[in-house]
Amino acid sequence: MNACFYVKTWRSNDGFLGDGSFAAGIRATELRPGRDRGTSLITGVSDAPFELLRWYFIEVDDDTGYDAAADVIARAMTQVHPATPVQANTKPTTVEQRDLLDDLDEVLGTERVRLADVPALLRDLAPTWGPYLALTGAQLRERLTELRVKTTNKGNVPRLDPADLRRAIADKATADLDDNE
Repeated sequence: MNACFYVKTWRSNDGFLGDGSFAAGIRATELRPGRDRGTSLITGVSDAPFELLRWYFIEVDDDTGYDAAADVIARAMTQVHPATPVQANTKPTTVEQRDLLDDLDEVLGTERVRLADVPALLRDLAPTWGPYLALTGAQLRERLTELRVKTTNKGNVPRLDPADLRRAIADKATADLDDNE
């Protein structure tokens, strides 16, 4: 792999990017000083004859101890999934487990609700829980059917009655008790 920031002559260009690069149109001489600051031309990374790569300068001042990388690292660490080990010999944390029926029981009141409105309630309850992030009413209906929770369809609008949900939860608990005996 070769990389070259702005250079003035074709000889320098070919010295960094390989003989004949300038003649082949691979020209770091066309980068504009000041305007293309932090941009280099690179070869040997992909099948393309060349690519432009934008670099970023991370400020460090040994005299004051300032290191901008510490801020960048701190921001990046806030995006790491909790189950991802981030230090040597660190065991992964326990991944959160959720039960759809219990979560529905928690977010629903006593009145029937449109299934299309329920995914937003689940996202409010567990905003980082992956299965709820892109959940739609149609997907929820499929999942409830798998879990043997009755849904209704009035006026072509699928709905969930909290009483039907709670009945299914009770039936599941009874079945679990029978399985454990």
